[in-house]
Amino acid sequence: MRRFERVVRVLACVLLVAAWSDSQAQALQVPAADGWYSWEVEASEAGQSSCCFRWQAGGGRAGCDLDDRRGGFNVSEDCVLDSTRLTLYVRMRDGRPDRARALSADCPVNAETDVASLGQVATDSSVEWLHRQVNDEQRLTSELVAAISMHAGATAFRALTSLLEDRDRPMKTREAALFWLAQSDTDEAYEYFDRLLSRR
Repeated sequence: MRRFERVVRVLACVLLVAAWSDSQAQALQVPAADGWYSWEVEASEAGQSSCCFRWQAGGGRAGCDLDDRRGGFNVSEDCVLDSTRLTLYVRMRDGRPDRARALSADCPVNAETDVASLGQVATDSSVEWLHRQVNDEQRLTSELVAAISMHAGATAFRALTSLLEDRDRPMKTREAALFWLAQSDTDEAYEYFDRLLSRR
């Protein structure tokens, strides 16, 4: 009987820890104060290899400068990264994001100021937050749409298709969603384009 009770207690502890971890990863609240913030989610295949690379002198990871005005990055199968996690970097200014980067958690980064980590969050919560930030008049649109596409799971796919299919949005926003959907090698993306082409 005691052995059974110990097993029950251990199982209860495991379930409580799992529930606590899950609750810690549910809500994403990005502070409004100016500065860089980061959080981790589950990465799509493209997100796992998102980093900045140099192609001269044999190539390799060079790391990303978050404050670089060019804001470029690469998704390359030639430069394998070890992490299946994606790190989102968002810089807030005047209560709104003005920069957004989505990079493999294994990709080294640097910034002029400290980056405050918000820890691990639920992938769906991250996608939903980024989707709400898409403002068609901001230059940030392309960065936000790219960041959404780097998330694993169906929520990212639905966010991209909703942007693409929203005829009230500017063509630039819809083109960005189309571009990143076309980069996906998921079954959902293939079936989506197959349905679109079948309508013709």
